Amino acid sequence: MATGQEKDKAATGCLAALGLLFVVTPVVIILTTLWEGYILSVLWGWFFVPIGAQSITVMQAFGVSLAVKTFVKGFDTKEVVKKWKEKEKDRFTDAMDAMVDFGLGLLAALLLGLFVLGFAYVIHLCC
Repeated sequence: MATGQEKDKAATGCLAALGLLFVVTPVVIILTTLWEGYILSVLWGWFFVPIGAQSITVMQAFGVSLAVKTFVKGFDTKEVVKKWKEKEKDRFTDAMDAMVDFGLGLLAALLLGLFVLGFAYVIHLCC
């Protein structure tokens, strides 16, 4: 059975992890959306400008990317809440798992962006 001190330590760790997650999450969302905006602006320049479309800046592409992300993906919090409810036993471990999942998601977004940019570059060279 856990002592009061162990419970306080676990609760403090959980709060610290959640605080970090809620501070880092908006920053990461902005950074990944900027990354997607950069990719969109490059792809736009490669594929749409040659057929007569006006070029767009990274910030305009950022806005387009943010709008698309909002309307296509939405703000899906149901899965996050479901995971937290399923793993209610050890909250500190859950918070750490959420941070690891978040980091892996960020890495996947960055690598996917690089893959899309590389693949599009090959197509751009062929056309």
